[in-house]
Amino acid sequence: MTGAELRALRLSLGLTQAEFGAQIGVGYQTIGRWEQSDVLNRIAALAVGAVQPRVHKREKPRTGPRIRRK
Repeated sequence: MTGAELRALRLSLGLTQAEFGAQIGVGYQTIGRWEQSDVLNRIAALAVGAVQPRVHKREKPRTGPRIRRK
């Protein structure tokens, strides 16, 4: 993953650098530094990989009809 790909992911989630950093346990300065990199180091890639499953799980649309109870 490149810094540009990381930035695109963060923006697609609608998060600031500070919000994204809080999700993976780093500061906004670190996110900014990673986004300026050509290639993320292994620690950065692992941290980003750890947050992606949680984010994608939240974005799944509902399936099936809604049942209203009175």
